[in-house]
Amino acid sequence: MAQTKLKEKTEEKSINVCFEELEQLIEEMEDPSQSLEESFEKYKKGVTLIKECSEKIERVEKELRIIEESDNKHEEQA
Repeated sequence: MAQTKLKEKTEEKSINVCFEELEQLIEEMEDPSQSLEESFEKYKKGVTLIKECSEKIERVEKELRIIEESDNKHEEQA
């Protein structure tokens, strides 16, 4: 159930917001005062964000391919 809530929250974010959060996590993890446990939690969150970004990018690429194919069909008919 927690994964579902996290997924819903992440889906609402734009790709740019996800990347900004990843940058922030990296900065925080580079802080030597972070405990190993804190760093590991941030790492897990980062992995989840990377996965979500990848899925969003794949969806956009798929949409672009569909648009390009549609445009190519219209050009061939003209």
